[in-house]
Amino acid sequence: HALIVLFEFVSKDLKTIMENNKPSIFSRNLILKLSYELTSAMSYLHCNCFIHRDLKPQNILLTKEYDLKLCDFGLSREFEIPATSLTEEVITLWYRAPEIILGLPYDPQIDIWSLGCVLAEFHVGRPLFAAQNETDLLIKQIETLGMPPQYMIATAKKRKRDQWFEYDWQEEVWKLRPSYRQKLRKDRSLHRLLGIEKRMQR
Repeated sequence: HALIVLFEFVSKDLKTIMENNKPSIFSRNLILKLSYELTSAMSYLHCNCFIHRDLKPQNILLTKEYDLKLCDFGLSREFEIPATSLTEEVITLWYRAPEIILGLPYDPQIDIWSLGCVLAEFHVGRPLFAAQNETDLLIKQIETLGMPPQYMIATAKKRKRDQWFEYDWQEEVWKLRPSYRQKLRKDRSLHRLLGIEKRMQR
């Protein structure tokens, strides 16, 4: 006996629509609608003890009526409380949370980070952290949101922590290594990227 599962056919994903139509296709009301539907989908997953682990525009389908469908559960896993050990090889680079980058244990909050990245992309029409590799990704995250919390750096995998950070014994804090501090841009604040500063000036 074979198990046959039928799904609704949806021809386009969010990434394709955004690339072909530019961000102007998303009105404020449509952004609010899609944000609500995506947040509701993630809430349903988490309430049923599953982590998606690969939330990105390519895995978000839109019907002709712009109803949102979440897809591709190939990396999804059931989670437990307390959290059990899960692989780090998850989430497409641009949507990867700091916990994954630093090799820390993680929980459904990594989906919330990816969700935030996607919601920002709704507004600006481009990825928030379009990085080339994990180092570039970490730099962009720090430029935009500031340093990760000290406890995260202190408990990160030693190999990764020592690659990017050093401990300042005088100030008793972890700091980004000088070679990486030099790469930080000062014009990548979240307010600036989302265009909030321009709207406030009006």
